[in-house]
Amino acid sequence: MTVTAIHPDGPSMASDMVLVHKVFRRELGMLPTLVAAVRPAQTNRAALLAGHYQALATALRHHHDAERDLLWQRLAERSPLDPALQYRMRTWHRRHDELIDELDGMLDLWVAAADADVRDLLVDILSELAAADVDMLTIVLVGSSRTRRIDGTPPRLYARRGYFAGAHR
Repeated sequence: MTVTAIHPDGPSMASDMVLVHKVFRRELGMLPTLVAAVRPAQTNRAALLAGHYQALATALRHHHDAERDLLWQRLAERSPLDPALQYRMRTWHRRHDELIDELDGMLDLWVAAADADVRDLLVDILSELAAADVDMLTIVLVGSSRTRRIDGTPPRLYARRGYFAGAHR
């Protein structure tokens, strides 16, 4: 069920935004451990995890596009965005895209043989992607007063609900 927050300018899907960020954080946080557990030549498991990663990466790319094309402008119209926060968000999105592109370039090689050396490189990149995601969401959810205005939840409640800092719920 989607809970729609009411704002004077119209409805806001703030709960959906929190949920999708929680899903990305959870799934990105689990992937390095899952990939690291794949033994050499275990190609069926490698293919399964590669498929999961590809679906997640596609969703993350679409999510970034939607934030950039739809959300940031609406937020800026309601209240000026902190230029430093806006710069950090755009920088993180670019870094996410770079890491995802790097992973995409190596995935087929790993799936073909489930090679341990390629696996270890994937784990390093996935770990960096997961850490960047947690860093970005922590700043956005806790450091920005816009979060409070969008869905009415005080930032300290996000911590209790496990919405950042690497929570896997």
